[in-house]
Amino acid sequence: MERNATTATENRDYYTLPEAARILDVSVATVSRWIAAGRLQAYRVGPRTIRIKKDQLQSLVTPAGGTRMASKPQPIIVPTPTPEELARRKAVVDATLERRKDRNIAPLTSTDLVHMARAELMRRGR
Repeated sequence: MERNATTATENRDYYTLPEAARILDVSVATVSRWIAAGRLQAYRVGPRTIRIKKDQLQSLVTPAGGTRMASKPQPIIVPTPTPEELARRKAVVDATLERRKDRNIAPLTSTDLVHMARAELMRRGR
């Protein structure tokens, strides 16, 4: 009697990464990223084997208009720079723009610039 591979896979409680990827029609790397991000729960069986529960795969699939994840990622909060920090940044930009006035690299290639930088380092003895 010949077994249908798809039916045999669908009737199991745990799936390998490639099986889960095939069921969800995504790459194995995507499944691995979802596991690393905590979006998909997986279980380690031995030192190198990872299995994913069938119900975990089913919970990952949601209606297109529904919620994607139970917990949304927290936004990154960037503190407002202090006046001192803004002044420091402005000074760096001004110094960079001032140095650019003395340098015209238009006819040079990146290879030329690398060679020039290496020659300068050799002259300095580094």
